[in-house]
Amino acid sequence: MVSATSTTLTQQDAEEYREVFRKHLTDIETQVTLLPTSGLFA
Repeated sequence: MVSATSTTLTQQDAEEYREVFRKHLTDIETQVTLLPTSGLFA
């Protein structure tokens, strides 16, 4: 685990963060897409 005092990311760390961020972004896009059809005003 990278220490909190570290201000630099290794290439591996950057790739991991990017992958996690992309996953969360996809989840958000899916939720937004499904909102109008999932009974938003129910």
